[in-house]
Amino acid sequence: MCTKLISYAKTGIAQVDTANPNLNGTGSVVTVLTGTNKGTSISSIFIKAIENTTEGMVRLFVFNASTGYTMLFREIYIPATTTTAVEKAFETTVLGELTLSNGDILYASTQNSEKFNVVANGVAFDYCPCGSSDSVCCSDTQAEALIGAVRISEGNEFLDGSGTTYVVISVPPTYDGGIEITNVAIKSIQSTSQGMVRLFIQNGAGIFLIKECEVNAQVQTSVEPAFRSVVSLNIRLEPNCLLLASTQYPESFNVIVDGIGLANCPCPEVG
Repeated sequence: MCTKLISYAKTGIAQVDTANPNLNGTGSVVTVLTGTNKGTSISSIFIKAIENTTEGMVRLFVFNASTGYTMLFREIYIPATTTTAVEKAFETTVLGELTLSNGDILYASTQNSEKFNVVANGVAFDYCPCGSSDSVCCSDTQAEALIGAVRISEGNEFLDGSGTTYVVISVPPTYDGGIEITNVAIKSIQSTSQGMVRLFIQNGAGIFLIKECEVNAQVQTSVEPAFRSVVSLNIRLEPNCLLLASTQYPESFNVIVDGIGLANCPCPEVG
């Protein structure tokens, strides 16, 4: 008998908007991600405002299922920011490993009554028991290169997921390990004015803004290239999630994602 470690993408998404000054885990907190299986590893957390902000904090807490305690994990300072068509709302990425045991919970809260999307990039692990002669089950997870590409062109000023958005890539259920996305390339095919291209994640709960890419005013000619930018995501989306894009102004951009679809070998039934 051998044992194979398999993994599943866990995309934790929540929106916080109720003021809570407490540092002890009481008051209004929202669940971002719950640990499952043999534990869930979180490598990064996106925090993205979708409106103007005043000085304050977003706080991250961990509920430990074995002790029943909720403990403050991180505080993220929020500066006063006024969003416009050319000034993006506050965003940051919290890096560093956080491991949740089965039943542990990552919570989030906001100091002030302002809306933030909190997205946790997680991977849950489990063990697949395989017969000693079952070489297929005990092989590595199956990986397949995927590309997601869409041309966006209809202007959309909204940060809350309303208005016209375009599907860049979807995660079909056949990839039970999810899709790994490292970078997103944004390439204009015309001259551009100063504005934004926005990236969203859609799951069963709604559409959530995660990144805004600032677009420069740039005149394309025979010797001057059109605008291009590469957004670093480093995220693993779970099945049935969508990566969406929109543009502030009605200007044409190609949005291209190089992804890797991950499928775990099926585990045999254990009698």
